[in-house]
Amino acid sequence: MRRVTEATLCTLLLAVVGTRSAAAGTITGVAAGSGLLGGGTNGAVILSANYGGDGVAQRVCHADHTHAGNTWNIYDIPIGLELAMHCTARDSSCAQVAVAGVALGAPGTGAGVYGSTDAVLGLGVWGENLAPSGKSIGIAGIAKSPDGIGVVGTASKTTGSPLGVQGNVVAPLGTGVQGLNYAVTGTGVGVSGKSFAPSGMGVSGLNLASTGSAIGVDGESLSSAGYGGYFRNQAGGTALRVRVEHPTASSKYITASNGAYLSAGGAWTNSSDVNLKDHFASVDDSSILQKLRALPVDEWSYKTEGDSVRHIGPTAQDFRAAFALGTDDTTITTIDEAGIALAAIQELDRRTAEIAQLKERLARLEATVLALQAAARP
Repeated sequence: MRRVTEATLCTLLLAVVGTRSAAAGTITGVAAGSGLLGGGTNGAVILSANYGGDGVAQRVCHADHTHAGNTWNIYDIPIGLELAMHCTARDSSCAQVAVAGVALGAPGTGAGVYGSTDAVLGLGVWGENLAPSGKSIGIAGIAKSPDGIGVVGTASKTTGSPLGVQGNVVAPLGTGVQGLNYAVTGTGVGVSGKSFAPSGMGVSGLNLASTGSAIGVDGESLSSAGYGGYFRNQAGGTALRVRVEHPTASSKYITASNGAYLSAGGAWTNSSDVNLKDHFASVDDSSILQKLRALPVDEWSYKTEGDSVRHIGPTAQDFRAAFALGTDDTTITTIDEAGIALAAIQELDRRTAEIAQLKERLARLEATVLALQAAARP
């Protein structure tokens, strides 16, 4: 029996396979169907895809054929062009790609894959992870140049709430959108999302799994100067760089791997587990209070917020010089400020108790003096 290759089999799926003799049970002829060429009634029969025609073939398998410059206009069907890649290995050795877009131009702004839609609810590019388990990816973008970008999603409409990139996942360990920056130098970005609409979103990731640890958006960077996720909104005004919403009740809106999280009420909660700490040392409350008295505390505005928005507190440089806490002299952690305040309060409480004792002692002395004076009178 002659072995039928996958390419031949895929082509045969499009064919009208001639006539068969009912008596002998043998094929007497093979005729080419729509979108095919070739056929015959004896000997070796060859069928090939008619790439130059307007056939209605639904599948085409060909490894060395391109349609550069060609355009297909397809109406009123769910899928305009579908390329299916079947791997018989069914394991990690199967690394075939159903659709690959490569822009080989040296300079310029060529696109490997470009998708656009004019439909109100349409999607320019749609990637689905249909595996019920595992870690398959709907859309993956890889940047191999030092300043390249794995995936760029641009919502250019100035009205509405368009999405630059949307990744949906239903598998417990699946990933809606994953961008990997493999460059070990430069400022490459795993995922970059931009929105020019006042209420638009540069990147939107939906975790639709009711269980497991699925991720709406996952960005990873292997470069020391790169970013796992980078968000920029150029609309101005009150535009948001990052927005986190929970449609249902949740105690934590944002969580960090070190235990810190943003509560549902909007309060940032620092991680302070004793099991995460070491090198404990006692503090001199009196010295802290003395330094705190000398610390400049002013009212000021952030340059990016404008003069009308006011804040009060020390500068990071003065705080660092006074207490030598934190990692640098441009930031102040809320837990350090709270710790300084608590230590100062304890010292004030100690002094308050000491003052109360002195007042009590003074009252007793005054009472003694008054008694002695009364006894000395004639």
